[in-house]
Amino acid sequence: MFSIHSNTIFIVIISDIYIGLMYLVPMREQVYVLMLLPLLLLNSNISVISADNITVIPTETKNRYEDSEEEKIAYVEDIPLLNEKEWNEIEGVVINDERVSNEMTNKQYSLLSKGFVRYLSDDTPSNVKPAQWYANIVYTSKNNNEVYLLSALVDYKEKKVANVSINKYPDIERQHGDFAPQAEPNPAFSVAYYNGTASDIRSFKVRMDTPTSFNGNNMRASDLVAFLLNAVAKFSRDSDLCNPYNNTNSYWAQVGIVWSYRTSVMVWSDSRVGCNIQVDFPRVPYGNANRYIFIILTTKPNNSTSYNWYLCILNTTARVQECKERNGIAEGTFKTNNINSSVWLENGSTNTNWYTAFGSNISAGNATYMKVNDSTEYKWDSASKVDQDCRGNRSSSIVISGNVINGQWATWNLTTMATRFPACYP
Repeated sequence: MFSIHSNTIFIVIISDIYIGLMYLVPMREQVYVLMLLPLLLLNSNISVISADNITVIPTETKNRYEDSEEEKIAYVEDIPLLNEKEWNEIEGVVINDERVSNEMTNKQYSLLSKGFVRYLSDDTPSNVKPAQWYANIVYTSKNNNEVYLLSALVDYKEKKVANVSINKYPDIERQHGDFAPQAEPNPAFSVAYYNGTASDIRSFKVRMDTPTSFNGNNMRASDLVAFLLNAVAKFSRDSDLCNPYNNTNSYWAQVGIVWSYRTSVMVWSDSRVGCNIQVDFPRVPYGNANRYIFIILTTKPNNSTSYNWYLCILNTTARVQECKERNGIAEGTFKTNNINSSVWLENGSTNTNWYTAFGSNISAGNATYMKVNDSTEYKWDSASKVDQDCRGNRSSSIVISGNVINGQWATWNLTTMATRFPACYP
């Protein structure tokens, strides 16, 4: 990726050339060579983006130039739709795989999630083809304050296991909860929630850049900080969102990243798991100064009265995408002008100096949505920015500068979040 320091007309011309070349020469390597040639001829002020110079790229230029490539690899409308019988067949194939059965004899695993994975470069695990969706069955086992994730990628057409991975993470939910035996601390939030004019929204997407560095040794075991994309189903009652036994008509989901003591992991949560953290994206790596795209998308399978919700994370640096499927949801459109349909930074730490673990603030932006029966992506046209302390008091945000609307980017100030909005016990 390159940063272009030139006038607006030059960038637009290059963007137009790039789009034209995409259709004329669909091979990615050839597009890259042909696009690079006019840049070298017309502009000698070209620098490679790194953790040291990424902040000097003007926001407007970054949005225009990078999104064309990002949109190609962030597309999830083609995610497979499998019925219950097909999923049952896939689970049977996984359970009977020798690698899986051998691992399960040593640890007590339980089914955690099902979904899909796609690698978007030639650097793939063994037996995995690039640019192809694979069904992904994930099992979890907890032992000695550690979480083991067994991920099996399955060619869903051939019903054949392609790759098995086993990853180990700290049990951050147990770790965080052990320091609050009476009750979990009430978190604080800094939120940008959609309050624009659109209705019948079925998808949210936001881009996010991780800090330039993260030192988990500078956090306590009880510390927990998260950056998340959230969506709540229309007609939901806020009082029911975390009740796993009463969400027939109320449903909420989130997806993002959690930082804690010595760990940084991808997570999701929803009403069906009682809003508890699910460490469950074993195929998507965490990286400093990496670009991530978070997506919550709904779709209605043919001949179905309910909806599938997909909670997706794409690491554009590693070029791998993983989606979790939550099916049988009664509603497929999002409630707007609600704090639970939002981008937010969550502070679950009573400690006020956890910000020293991060090398820079968190940036996110260019939030978009899609509507029912429309695959066009629209930029958020309006968002309200609020901070909520651990007692539930809300005020205009002093944590967020900038905004995620109209292709813009915002910055969450971690020092302000830690010192002004700590978590507290009830």
